Amino acid sequence: MKNCGWEDIQISSHHSFLCYNNSVRRYEDEAGSMFSGNRLSLRQKPLLYYGRRVAESVGYKEYKNVEYVNRIGNVKGDPAKMQAAFEDLYGQTEEILKDIDFSGYDSILFLSKSVGTIIATAYAERHEMPCRHVLYTPLEATFDNCASNLSGRAIAFTGTEDPWVESTDAITDRCQKAGIPVHVIEEANHSLETADVWKNLKNLEKIMAQTADFISW
Repeated sequence: MKNCGWEDIQISSHHSFLCYNNSVRRYEDEAGSMFSGNRLSLRQKPLLYYGRRVAESVGYKEYKNVEYVNRIGNVKGDPAKMQAAFEDLYGQTEEILKDIDFSGYDSILFLSKSVGTIIATAYAERHEMPCRHVLYTPLEATFDNCASNLSGRAIAFTGTEDPWVESTDAITDRCQKAGIPVHVIEEANHSLETADVWKNLKNLEKIMAQTADFISW
């Protein structure tokens, strides 16, 4: 059997693949700063880093990091730029994953964050992949790709102070309609962080425990 997340993993009799997205490098950034969605990933890295490590701890040993280049620039609040960025990043994702034979896996897991959640759900929908998703700080557009009910196949995490979403209710309502359980972190921003570093560490531990519970069954 196989599972996919953005990396490939072996679990006893399971052949599992884990794909985790979503480092985005800004095209003109000479320092090669890593971006997740459209924010510097030094702040967001713990979610995907520990998400991947949690997946490894339950058996995912092989994985694919989907790293693409943001050639559009800042897209926040600009629907036209957001669409252009989506089309460009999605095209890069298709190229990155073109040599992976997903049909050989029994279970596929995508870990994604921010704009990456749009790419991950779109890719799975277009390829009719029966995968599971961990959606960290999804956007409203993430759910536009969820034509089928994702009940039991996805979990989401959002913050009440996320400036990238119109409102927390907008995300929780879309999750409810798609059959996705959503965990709301109070006072947390787009990195699921608050002003209190100790609270952040406790929140991160809880988020990873909830991630582990979801991907373990």
